[in-house]
Amino acid sequence: MSKQKLKIVSIFLWLVAIIFVTFCQSCSSSKITKGPFLLRVEQQRAALMWETNQTGQGQISYAKANNTKKGYKTLKTTPEQIEYKAEQTQGKTIEKQTFVHKVWLEDLQPGQTYTYFVSGADVKTKTYKFHTQDNDDNEVTFAVYGDTRTYADRHRKIAEKIMNENVDFVVHTGDLIANGNQYEQWKPQFFDPLKGLAESVPVYAVKGNHDTGSNGFFEKFLVPPGENANYSFDFGPVHYFCADQYIEPHQKVKLPKSFPTKAETYVLNLICADMSRKRRTWNFVSWHEPALNFGGHWSMWGYPDAVPIMTMTGMDFVLTGHSHQYERFRPIIMRTKKPSGFTTHITTGGGGAPLYNVQPTYYHMAAKKIHHFCLFHIKSDTLTFKAIDIDGNVIDHFEVSKTGGRPDKQYQQTAVPLESVRLHQDVHSAFAAPMDIKPKKNEQFNLVYKLAVPPFSGPVKLNSKLRCNQGSYKMPEEQELILPKAGGYFEIKFAVTPLVDVKVASGTLEPPLWIDCHYRVGEIEQSLTQRVRVETKAEH
Repeated sequence: MSKQKLKIVSIFLWLVAIIFVTFCQSCSSSKITKGPFLLRVEQQRAALMWETNQTGQGQISYAKANNTKKGYKTLKTTPEQIEYKAEQTQGKTIEKQTFVHKVWLEDLQPGQTYTYFVSGADVKTKTYKFHTQDNDDNEVTFAVYGDTRTYADRHRKIAEKIMNENVDFVVHTGDLIANGNQYEQWKPQFFDPLKGLAESVPVYAVKGNHDTGSNGFFEKFLVPPGENANYSFDFGPVHYFCADQYIEPHQKVKLPKSFPTKAETYVLNLICADMSRKRRTWNFVSWHEPALNFGGHWSMWGYPDAVPIMTMTGMDFVLTGHSHQYERFRPIIMRTKKPSGFTTHITTGGGGAPLYNVQPTYYHMAAKKIHHFCLFHIKSDTLTFKAIDIDGNVIDHFEVSKTGGRPDKQYQQTAVPLESVRLHQDVHSAFAAPMDIKPKKNEQFNLVYKLAVPPFSGPVKLNSKLRCNQGSYKMPEEQELILPKAGGYFEIKFAVTPLVDVKVASGTLEPPLWIDCHYRVGEIEQSLTQRVRVETKAEH
Protein backbone atom coordinates (compact mmCIF):
# COMPACT_ATOMS: atom_id res chain seq x y z
CA MET A 1 0.00 0.00 0.00
CA SER A 2 1.38 3.40 -0.93
CA LYS A 3 2.08 6.03 1.73
CA GLN A 4 -0.69 8.23 0.31
CA LYS A 5 -3.30 5.46 0.56
CA LEU A 6 -2.10 4.58 4.06
CA LYS A 7 -2.49 8.20 5.08
CA ILE A 8 -6.07 8.31 3.72
CA VAL A 9 -6.99 5.10 5.57
CA SER A 10 -5.50 6.47 8.79
CA ILE A 11 -7.50 9.69 8.50
CA PHE A 12 -10.69 7.72 7.79
CA LEU A 13 -10.20 5.47 10.85
CA TRP A 14 -9.43 8.52 12.99
CA LEU A 15 -12.71 10.20 11.89
CA VAL A 16 -14.68 7.00 12.56
CA ALA A 17 -13.18 6.83 16.06
CA ILE A 18 -14.12 10.43 16.79
CA ILE A 19 -17.68 9.88 15.57
CA PHE A 20 -17.97 6.70 17.66
CA VAL A 21 -16.68 8.37 20.83
CA THR A 22 -18.96 11.39 20.29
CA PHE A 23 -21.95 9.11 19.76
CA CYS A 24 -21.19 7.13 22.92
CA GLN A 25 -20.79 10.31 24.92
CA SER A 26 -24.09 11.67 23.64
CA CYS A 27 -25.84 8.42 24.53
CA SER A 28 -24.46 8.43 28.08
CA SER A 29 -24.70 12.17 28.80
CA SER A 30 -27.49 13.61 30.89
CA LYS A 31 -30.28 15.43 29.03
CA ILE A 32 -33.39 17.33 29.98
CA THR A 33 -36.05 15.51 27.99
CA LYS A 34 -39.14 17.48 29.09
CA GLY A 35 -39.57 20.97 30.44
CA PRO A 36 -38.91 23.02 32.40
CA PHE A 37 -42.67 23.39 32.68
CA LEU A 38 -44.56 25.75 35.01
CA LEU A 39 -47.35 23.92 36.82
CA ARG A 40 -48.48 26.67 39.22
CA VAL A 41 -47.67 30.31 39.92
CA GLU A 42 -49.08 32.00 43.02
CA GLN A 43 -48.24 35.16 44.95
CA GLN A 44 -45.49 33.61 47.08
CA ARG A 45 -44.63 30.33 45.42
CA ALA A 46 -44.43 28.51 42.08
CA ALA A 47 -44.27 24.85 41.05
CA LEU A 48 -42.16 23.50 38.18
CA MET A 49 -41.33 20.15 36.65
CA TRP A 50 -38.68 18.84 34.31
CA GLU A 51 -37.54 15.41 33.24
CA THR A 52 -34.07 13.96 32.73
CA ASN A 53 -32.91 10.77 31.08
CA GLN A 54 -30.54 9.92 33.96
CA THR A 55 -30.89 9.73 37.72
CA GLY A 56 -29.07 12.00 40.11
CA GLN A 57 -29.81 15.22 41.92
CA GLY A 58 -30.97 18.22 39.98
CA GLN A 59 -30.86 21.86 40.88
CA ILE A 60 -32.98 24.90 40.18
CA SER A 61 -31.43 28.34 40.63
CA TYR A 62 -33.66 31.41 40.86
CA ALA A 63 -33.58 35.10 41.70
CA LYS A 64 -35.58 38.28 41.23
CA ALA A 65 -34.90 39.54 37.73
CA ASN A 66 -33.60 42.90 39.00
CA ASN A 67 -31.41 41.29 41.64
CA THR A 68 -29.37 38.60 39.86
CA LYS A 69 -26.05 40.31 40.68
CA LYS A 70 -26.48 39.28 44.31
CA GLY A 71 -26.61 35.70 43.18
CA TYR A 72 -29.17 32.98 42.75
CA LYS A 73 -30.85 30.90 45.41
CA THR A 74 -30.50 27.20 44.70
CA LEU A 75 -32.74 24.28 45.49
CA LYS A 76 -31.68 20.67 45.14
CA THR A 77 -34.14 18.15 43.72
CA THR A 78 -34.32 14.37 43.86
CA PRO A 79 -36.22 12.91 40.89
CA GLU A 80 -38.91 10.27 40.91
CA GLN A 81 -37.90 7.28 38.82
CA ILE A 82 -40.64 6.27 36.38
CA GLU A 83 -40.68 2.90 34.67
CA TYR A 84 -42.16 2.51 31.21
CA LYS A 85 -42.10 0.11 28.28
CA ALA A 86 -40.65 1.23 24.97
CA GLU A 87 -41.41 -0.58 21.74
CA GLN A 88 -38.48 -1.73 19.64
CA THR A 89 -38.23 -3.25 16.18
CA GLN A 90 -40.03 -6.51 15.41
CA GLY A 91 -42.69 -5.78 18.05
CA LYS A 92 -40.41 -6.31 21.05
CA THR A 93 -40.62 -4.10 24.14
CA ILE A 94 -37.95 -3.23 26.65
CA GLU A 95 -38.14 -1.72 30.13
CA LYS A 96 -36.85 1.84 30.42
CA GLN A 97 -36.63 4.51 33.08
CA THR A 98 -37.01 8.25 33.15
CA PHE A 99 -36.61 10.71 36.00
CA VAL A 100 -39.10 13.48 36.84
CA HIS A 101 -38.18 16.45 39.01
CA LYS A 102 -41.01 18.44 40.62
CA VAL A 103 -40.49 21.26 43.08
CA TRP A 104 -42.19 24.20 44.79
CA LEU A 105 -40.22 27.44 44.96
CA GLU A 106 -41.30 28.97 48.27
CA ASP A 107 -40.96 32.39 49.91
CA LEU A 108 -41.32 34.35 46.68
CA GLN A 109 -42.51 37.94 46.68
CA PRO A 110 -45.81 38.99 45.07
CA GLY A 111 -45.79 40.92 41.81
CA GLN A 112 -42.17 40.14 40.97
CA THR A 113 -40.44 38.77 37.88
CA TYR A 114 -38.10 35.88 38.64
CA THR A 115 -35.40 34.38 36.46
CA TYR A 116 -34.40 30.75 36.82
CA PHE A 117 -32.46 27.95 35.21
CA VAL A 118 -32.31 24.20 35.77
CA SER A 119 -29.05 22.28 36.03
CA GLY A 120 -27.63 18.89 36.93
CA ALA A 121 -24.86 16.53 35.97
CA ASP A 122 -23.49 17.71 32.61
CA VAL A 123 -26.59 19.78 31.82
CA LYS A 124 -27.84 23.34 32.21
CA THR A 125 -30.80 25.08 30.61
CA LYS A 126 -30.92 28.65 29.42
CA THR A 127 -32.42 31.26 31.74
CA TYR A 128 -36.22 31.66 31.79
CA LYS A 129 -38.58 34.12 33.48
CA PHE A 130 -41.95 33.99 35.23
CA HIS A 131 -44.00 36.57 37.13
CA THR A 132 -45.68 36.02 40.50
CA GLN A 133 -49.19 37.27 41.14
CA ASP A 134 -49.63 40.71 42.63
CA ASN A 135 -51.44 41.15 45.96
CA ASP A 136 -53.96 43.56 44.48
CA ASP A 137 -54.25 42.32 40.89
CA ASN A 138 -57.62 43.19 39.41
CA GLU A 139 -56.69 42.40 35.81
CA VAL A 140 -55.87 39.09 34.13
CA THR A 141 -55.62 37.59 30.64
CA PHE A 142 -55.79 33.85 30.11
CA ALA A 143 -56.44 31.21 27.46
CA VAL A 144 -58.52 28.03 27.62
CA TYR A 145 -58.42 25.23 25.05
CA GLY A 146 -58.47 21.45 24.85
CA ASP A 147 -58.29 18.19 22.91
CA THR A 148 -54.84 18.69 21.45
CA ARG A 149 -54.17 14.98 21.07
CA THR A 150 -52.95 13.24 17.92
CA TYR A 151 -51.84 16.14 15.71
CA ALA A 152 -48.88 17.94 17.29
CA ASP A 153 -48.48 20.40 14.40
CA ARG A 154 -51.99 21.77 14.96
CA HIS A 155 -51.37 21.96 18.70
CA ARG A 156 -48.19 23.91 18.03
CA LYS A 157 -50.01 26.43 15.84
CA ILE A 158 -52.59 27.01 18.57
CA ALA A 159 -49.82 27.40 21.16
CA GLU A 160 -48.04 29.97 18.97
CA LYS A 161 -51.24 32.00 18.69
CA ILE A 162 -51.62 31.89 22.50
CA MET A 163 -48.02 33.10 22.88
CA ASN A 164 -48.95 36.25 20.93
CA GLU A 165 -51.59 37.20 23.51
CA ASN A 166 -49.34 37.83 26.55
CA VAL A 167 -51.45 35.58 28.80
CA ASP A 168 -51.00 35.18 32.56
CA PHE A 169 -51.97 31.51 32.55
CA VAL A 170 -53.43 28.75 30.36
CA VAL A 171 -56.06 26.10 31.15
CA HIS A 172 -56.17 22.89 29.11
CA THR A 173 -59.55 21.09 29.22
CA GLY A 174 -58.15 17.59 28.70
CA ASP A 175 -57.18 14.97 26.13
CA LEU A 176 -53.63 16.24 26.10
CA ILE A 177 -52.47 13.17 24.17
CA ALA A 178 -54.02 10.21 22.34
CA ASN A 179 -53.12 7.49 24.87
CA GLY A 180 -52.18 8.43 28.42
CA ASN A 181 -50.50 5.07 29.00
CA GLN A 182 -48.04 5.58 26.13
CA TYR A 183 -44.99 7.35 27.51
CA GLU A 184 -43.65 8.16 24.04
CA GLN A 185 -46.70 10.33 23.20
CA TRP A 186 -46.33 12.83 26.05
CA LYS A 187 -43.32 14.67 24.66
CA PRO A 188 -44.30 15.15 20.97
CA GLN A 189 -48.03 15.69 21.53
CA PHE A 190 -48.03 17.83 24.67
CA PHE A 191 -44.69 19.07 26.00
CA ASP A 192 -42.96 19.94 22.72
CA PRO A 193 -45.83 22.02 21.25
CA LEU A 194 -45.83 24.16 24.41
CA LYS A 195 -42.12 25.03 24.28
CA GLY A 196 -41.58 28.75 24.50
CA LEU A 197 -44.78 29.20 26.53
CA ALA A 198 -44.88 26.76 29.45
CA GLU A 199 -41.43 27.73 30.77
CA SER A 200 -42.80 31.20 31.65
CA VAL A 201 -46.58 30.83 31.86
CA PRO A 202 -48.31 28.23 34.10
CA VAL A 203 -50.41 25.62 32.29
CA TYR A 204 -53.23 24.20 34.43
CA ALA A 205 -54.23 20.85 32.96
CA VAL A 206 -57.52 18.97 33.34
CA LYS A 207 -57.46 15.21 32.88
CA GLY A 208 -59.28 13.91 29.78
CA ASN A 209 -60.48 10.39 29.08
CA HIS A 210 -57.49 9.86 26.77
CA ASP A 211 -55.09 10.96 29.53
CA THR A 212 -56.07 8.30 32.04
CA GLY A 213 -54.17 5.06 32.43
CA SER A 214 -52.70 2.63 34.91
CA ASN A 215 -49.26 4.21 34.53
CA GLY A 216 -50.51 7.49 36.02
CA PHE A 217 -48.36 9.67 33.78
CA PHE A 218 -50.78 12.61 34.09
CA GLU A 219 -50.22 12.79 37.86
CA LYS A 220 -46.50 12.04 37.62
CA PHE A 221 -45.88 14.83 35.11
CA LEU A 222 -48.47 17.49 35.90
CA VAL A 223 -49.56 17.34 39.56
CA PRO A 224 -47.25 19.28 41.92
CA PRO A 225 -46.12 17.77 45.24
CA GLY A 226 -48.89 17.75 47.82
CA GLU A 227 -51.72 18.23 45.31
CA ASN A 228 -54.07 16.05 43.27
CA ALA A 229 -55.92 16.40 39.98
CA ASN A 230 -58.88 18.18 41.65
CA TYR A 231 -57.67 21.65 42.56
CA SER A 232 -58.50 25.35 42.44
CA PHE A 233 -56.52 28.55 42.14
CA ASP A 234 -57.08 32.29 42.26
CA PHE A 235 -55.70 34.93 39.96
CA GLY A 236 -56.78 38.52 40.52
CA PRO A 237 -60.57 38.72 40.10
CA VAL A 238 -60.80 35.06 38.97
CA HIS A 239 -61.39 31.88 40.95
CA TYR A 240 -60.87 28.72 38.87
CA PHE A 241 -61.61 25.07 39.76
CA CYS A 242 -60.08 22.29 37.64
CA ALA A 243 -61.95 19.00 38.10
CA ASP A 244 -60.92 15.40 37.52
CA GLN A 245 -63.97 13.43 36.38
CA TYR A 246 -62.07 10.16 36.49
CA ILE A 247 -60.97 10.10 40.12
CA GLU A 248 -62.24 7.37 42.42
CA PRO A 249 -64.21 8.84 45.35
CA HIS A 250 -62.37 8.39 48.63
CA GLN A 251 -64.36 10.61 50.94
CA LYS A 252 -67.72 12.31 51.23
CA VAL A 253 -68.09 16.07 51.09
CA LYS A 254 -71.25 17.54 52.56
CA LEU A 255 -73.19 20.04 50.49
CA PRO A 256 -74.23 23.34 52.08
CA LYS A 257 -77.92 23.35 52.99
CA SER A 258 -78.56 26.20 50.55
CA PHE A 259 -78.17 23.87 47.54
CA PRO A 260 -81.61 22.62 46.47
CA THR A 261 -80.31 19.65 44.46
CA LYS A 262 -77.96 17.06 45.91
CA ALA A 263 -75.06 16.22 43.61
CA GLU A 264 -74.78 12.54 42.75
CA THR A 265 -71.08 12.51 42.06
CA TYR A 266 -68.05 13.06 44.20
CA VAL A 267 -66.58 15.64 41.83
CA LEU A 268 -69.69 17.83 41.85
CA ASN A 269 -69.60 17.70 45.66
CA LEU A 270 -66.00 18.93 45.55
CA ILE A 271 -66.89 21.82 43.25
CA CYS A 272 -69.84 22.82 45.43
CA ALA A 273 -67.77 22.70 48.61
CA ASP A 274 -65.05 24.76 46.97
CA MET A 275 -67.50 27.38 45.74
CA SER A 276 -69.04 27.68 49.22
CA ARG A 277 -65.62 28.60 50.65
CA LYS A 278 -63.85 30.46 47.84
CA ARG A 279 -65.25 32.78 45.25
CA ARG A 280 -64.23 35.93 43.47
CA THR A 281 -65.84 38.41 41.12
CA TRP A 282 -65.61 35.87 38.27
CA ASN A 283 -65.88 32.12 38.92
CA PHE A 284 -64.80 29.43 36.47
CA VAL A 285 -64.70 25.65 36.37
CA SER A 286 -63.29 23.22 33.81
CA TRP A 287 -63.65 19.50 33.43
CA HIS A 288 -63.37 17.37 30.32
CA GLU A 289 -66.71 15.77 29.29
CA PRO A 290 -69.40 18.47 29.04
CA ALA A 291 -72.61 18.56 31.00
CA LEU A 292 -74.10 20.49 28.08
CA ASN A 293 -73.09 19.70 24.50
CA PHE A 294 -75.28 19.79 21.37
CA GLY A 295 -72.91 18.21 18.86
CA GLY A 296 -70.11 15.67 18.67
CA HIS A 297 -70.64 13.33 21.63
CA TRP A 298 -73.76 15.15 22.89
CA SER A 299 -72.27 14.66 26.37
CA MET A 300 -74.48 15.04 29.46
CA TRP A 301 -71.99 14.40 32.26
CA GLY A 302 -73.47 14.71 35.73
CA TYR A 303 -77.06 14.69 34.44
CA PRO A 304 -79.44 15.86 35.87
CA ASP A 305 -77.49 17.64 38.62
CA ALA A 306 -74.44 19.26 37.03
CA VAL A 307 -76.10 22.05 35.02
CA PRO A 308 -78.51 23.26 37.75
CA ILE A 309 -75.83 23.05 40.44
CA MET A 310 -73.46 25.22 38.41
CA THR A 311 -76.22 27.80 38.06
CA MET A 312 -77.27 27.73 41.71
CA THR A 313 -73.69 28.03 42.95
CA GLY A 314 -73.25 31.19 40.89
CA MET A 315 -70.64 29.72 38.55
CA ASP A 316 -70.09 32.19 35.71
CA PHE A 317 -68.39 29.93 33.14
CA VAL A 318 -68.10 26.18 32.64
CA LEU A 319 -65.45 25.33 30.03
CA THR A 320 -65.07 21.74 28.82
CA GLY A 321 -63.74 19.79 25.83
CA HIS A 322 -64.24 16.19 24.63
CA SER A 323 -66.38 17.12 21.61
CA HIS A 324 -63.94 18.50 19.04
CA GLN A 325 -65.75 21.71 18.18
CA TYR A 326 -66.52 25.19 19.46
CA GLU A 327 -69.85 26.06 21.02
CA ARG A 328 -70.87 28.86 23.37
CA PHE A 329 -74.30 28.48 24.91
CA ARG A 330 -76.63 31.21 26.03
CA PRO A 331 -76.41 31.86 29.79
CA ILE A 332 -78.61 29.44 31.72
CA ILE A 333 -80.93 30.55 34.52
CA MET A 334 -83.34 28.72 36.80
CA ARG A 335 -86.91 29.78 37.45
CA THR A 336 -86.76 29.86 41.23
CA LYS A 337 -88.01 32.24 43.92
CA LYS A 338 -84.42 33.10 44.77
CA PRO A 339 -82.59 34.62 41.77
CA SER A 340 -80.20 32.11 40.24
CA GLY A 341 -76.88 32.78 38.59
CA PHE A 342 -76.28 33.17 34.86
CA THR A 343 -73.98 30.31 33.84
CA THR A 344 -72.39 30.14 30.39
CA HIS A 345 -71.22 26.72 29.13
CA ILE A 346 -68.49 26.64 26.47
CA THR A 347 -67.20 23.57 24.66
CA THR A 348 -63.63 24.21 23.55
CA GLY A 349 -62.39 20.95 22.07
CA GLY A 350 -60.63 22.33 19.00
CA GLY A 351 -57.00 22.25 20.08
CA GLY A 352 -55.82 19.92 17.31
CA ALA A 353 -57.76 16.64 17.39
CA PRO A 354 -60.00 15.65 14.43
CA LEU A 355 -63.07 17.90 14.35
CA TYR A 356 -66.74 16.98 14.85
CA ASN A 357 -69.83 18.43 13.23
CA VAL A 358 -71.99 20.84 15.21
CA GLN A 359 -75.14 22.62 14.05
CA PRO A 360 -76.07 25.94 15.70
CA THR A 361 -79.32 25.86 17.68
CA TYR A 362 -81.43 28.44 19.45
CA TYR A 363 -79.50 27.65 22.62
CA HIS A 364 -76.16 28.60 21.09
CA MET A 365 -74.69 32.06 20.85
CA ALA A 366 -72.10 30.54 18.52
CA ALA A 367 -71.23 27.03 17.29
CA LYS A 368 -68.64 25.98 14.75
CA LYS A 369 -66.54 23.04 13.59
CA ILE A 370 -63.10 24.64 13.88
CA HIS A 371 -59.69 24.47 15.58
CA HIS A 372 -59.47 27.31 18.08
CA PHE A 373 -58.77 28.56 21.61
CA CYS A 374 -60.65 30.86 23.99
CA LEU A 375 -59.17 34.11 25.28
CA PHE A 376 -60.45 35.96 28.36
CA HIS A 377 -59.41 39.44 29.44
CA ILE A 378 -60.87 40.55 32.78
CA LYS A 379 -60.41 43.90 34.46
CA SER A 380 -62.32 44.17 37.70
CA ASP A 381 -66.05 43.92 36.82
CA THR A 382 -65.64 43.78 33.03
CA LEU A 383 -64.93 40.63 31.02
CA THR A 384 -64.01 40.55 27.33
CA PHE A 385 -64.01 37.24 25.46
CA LYS A 386 -62.70 36.12 22.10
CA ALA A 387 -62.63 32.73 20.41
CA ILE A 388 -59.69 32.67 18.01
CA ASP A 389 -59.14 30.08 15.29
CA ILE A 390 -55.91 28.37 14.32
CA ASP A 391 -55.19 31.09 11.73
CA GLY A 392 -55.65 33.92 14.21
CA ASN A 393 -59.16 34.97 13.14
CA VAL A 394 -61.71 35.99 15.78
CA ILE A 395 -64.70 33.66 15.36
CA ASP A 396 -66.71 34.79 18.40
CA HIS A 397 -66.64 37.80 20.71
CA PHE A 398 -68.62 39.34 23.55
CA GLU A 399 -68.24 41.65 26.55
CA VAL A 400 -70.11 41.53 29.85
CA SER A 401 -69.92 43.66 32.99
CA LYS A 402 -71.13 43.01 36.52
CA THR A 403 -72.84 45.30 38.99
CA GLY A 404 -73.47 44.01 42.48
CA GLY A 405 -72.39 40.56 41.37
CA ARG A 406 -75.01 40.39 38.59
CA PRO A 407 -74.26 40.56 34.84
CA ASP A 408 -75.53 43.53 32.86
CA LYS A 409 -79.06 43.57 31.46
CA GLN A 410 -77.93 43.00 27.88
CA TYR A 411 -76.26 39.75 28.92
CA GLN A 412 -79.23 38.69 31.04
CA GLN A 413 -81.56 39.15 28.10
CA THR A 414 -79.72 36.43 26.16
CA ALA A 415 -80.36 33.83 28.89
CA VAL A 416 -82.55 30.74 28.55
CA PRO A 417 -84.30 28.77 31.31
CA LEU A 418 -82.78 25.49 32.43
CA GLU A 419 -85.98 23.49 31.90
CA SER A 420 -86.00 24.30 28.17
CA VAL A 421 -82.32 23.39 27.73
CA ARG A 422 -82.79 20.17 29.66
CA LEU A 423 -85.82 19.12 27.61
CA HIS A 424 -83.69 19.51 24.48
CA GLN A 425 -81.18 17.12 26.05
CA ASP A 426 -83.94 14.70 27.05
CA VAL A 427 -85.55 14.61 23.61
CA HIS A 428 -82.20 13.94 21.97
CA SER A 429 -81.53 11.18 24.52
CA ALA A 430 -84.88 9.43 23.91
CA PHE A 431 -84.29 5.93 22.58
CA ALA A 432 -86.28 3.34 20.68
CA ALA A 433 -87.05 0.28 22.78
CA PRO A 434 -86.03 -3.11 21.31
CA MET A 435 -88.58 -4.32 18.75
CA ASP A 436 -90.43 -7.65 18.99
CA ILE A 437 -89.75 -8.56 15.35
CA LYS A 438 -87.40 -7.64 12.56
CA PRO A 439 -89.10 -5.28 10.10
CA LYS A 440 -90.36 -7.00 6.93
CA LYS A 441 -92.00 -5.70 3.80
CA ASN A 442 -95.78 -5.16 4.17
CA GLU A 443 -95.70 -6.28 7.85
CA GLN A 444 -96.53 -3.70 10.49
CA PHE A 445 -94.12 -3.28 13.41
CA ASN A 446 -94.24 -1.05 16.48
CA LEU A 447 -91.64 1.56 17.19
CA VAL A 448 -91.74 2.70 20.83
CA TYR A 449 -89.69 5.67 22.01
CA LYS A 450 -88.79 5.95 25.71
CA LEU A 451 -88.51 9.43 27.19
CA ALA A 452 -87.61 10.58 30.73
CA VAL A 453 -88.02 14.22 31.76
CA PRO A 454 -87.57 16.09 35.07
CA PRO A 455 -90.23 18.44 36.50
CA PHE A 456 -91.25 21.63 34.67
CA SER A 457 -92.71 24.93 35.82
CA GLY A 458 -95.86 23.97 33.88
CA PRO A 459 -97.18 21.38 31.37
CA VAL A 460 -95.27 21.00 28.10
CA LYS A 461 -96.62 19.88 24.73
CA LEU A 462 -94.40 17.58 22.67
CA ASN A 463 -95.29 16.62 19.09
CA SER A 464 -93.41 13.79 17.37
CA LYS A 465 -93.65 12.33 13.89
CA LEU A 466 -91.68 9.93 11.74
CA ARG A 467 -90.28 10.85 8.35
CA CYS A 468 -88.95 8.68 5.53
CA ASN A 469 -87.92 8.75 1.89
CA GLN A 470 -90.97 8.74 -0.35
CA GLY A 471 -92.41 5.28 -0.96
CA SER A 472 -90.34 3.39 1.60
CA TYR A 473 -92.81 3.23 4.54
CA LYS A 474 -96.49 3.73 5.31
CA MET A 475 -96.22 6.45 7.89
CA PRO A 476 -98.22 6.71 11.14
CA GLU A 477 -99.91 9.87 12.32
CA GLU A 478 -98.14 12.50 14.36
CA GLN A 479 -98.15 11.80 18.09
CA GLU A 480 -98.95 14.49 20.65
CA LEU A 481 -97.81 14.09 24.24
CA ILE A 482 -98.58 16.43 27.13
CA LEU A 483 -95.73 16.28 29.61
CA PRO A 484 -97.08 17.13 33.08
CA LYS A 485 -95.48 19.60 35.47
CA ALA A 486 -94.17 16.71 37.60
CA GLY A 487 -92.22 15.19 34.70
CA GLY A 488 -91.71 11.41 34.66
CA TYR A 489 -91.26 8.51 32.22
CA PHE A 490 -93.23 8.35 28.96
CA GLU A 491 -93.62 6.34 25.77
CA ILE A 492 -94.26 7.56 22.23
CA LYS A 493 -95.70 4.76 20.05
CA PHE A 494 -95.67 4.49 16.26
CA ALA A 495 -97.11 1.69 14.08
CA VAL A 496 -95.00 1.49 10.90
CA THR A 497 -95.40 -0.63 7.76
CA PRO A 498 -92.45 -1.04 5.37
CA LEU A 499 -93.38 -0.84 1.67
CA VAL A 500 -90.01 -2.25 0.60
CA ASP A 501 -87.51 -4.77 1.95
CA VAL A 502 -85.81 -3.48 5.11
CA LYS A 503 -82.38 -4.17 6.53
CA VAL A 504 -81.15 -3.50 10.05
CA ALA A 505 -77.44 -2.71 10.05
CA SER A 506 -75.43 -1.30 12.96
CA GLY A 507 -78.61 -0.25 14.73
CA THR A 508 -80.08 1.73 11.80
CA LEU A 509 -82.82 0.94 9.31
CA GLU A 510 -82.32 0.87 5.56
CA PRO A 511 -84.26 2.62 4.08
CA PRO A 512 -83.80 5.16 6.90
CA LEU A 513 -86.38 6.64 9.23
CA TRP A 514 -86.10 9.96 11.03
CA ILE A 515 -87.99 11.23 14.04
CA ASP A 516 -88.91 14.92 14.18
CA CYS A 517 -89.83 16.36 17.58
CA HIS A 518 -91.29 19.78 18.26
CA TYR A 519 -91.85 21.21 21.74
CA ARG A 520 -92.81 24.42 23.48
CA VAL A 521 -91.61 25.43 26.95
CA GLY A 522 -93.00 28.81 27.92
CA GLU A 523 -92.22 31.15 25.05
CA ILE A 524 -89.54 28.89 23.56
CA GLU A 525 -90.46 26.64 20.64
CA GLN A 526 -87.84 24.32 19.19
CA SER A 527 -87.52 21.28 16.93
CA LEU A 528 -85.05 18.42 16.95
CA THR A 529 -84.43 15.76 14.30
CA GLN A 530 -82.43 12.56 14.52
CA ARG A 531 -82.18 9.31 12.66
CA VAL A 532 -84.06 6.35 14.17
CA ARG A 533 -81.79 3.75 15.74
CA VAL A 534 -83.28 0.35 16.56
CA GLU A 535 -82.51 -3.16 17.72
CA THR A 536 -84.59 -6.30 18.05
CA LYS A 537 -85.14 -8.11 21.34
CA ALA A 538 -83.08 -11.01 20.07
CA GLU A 539 -80.12 -8.66 19.52
CA HIS A 540 -80.74 -6.97 22.85
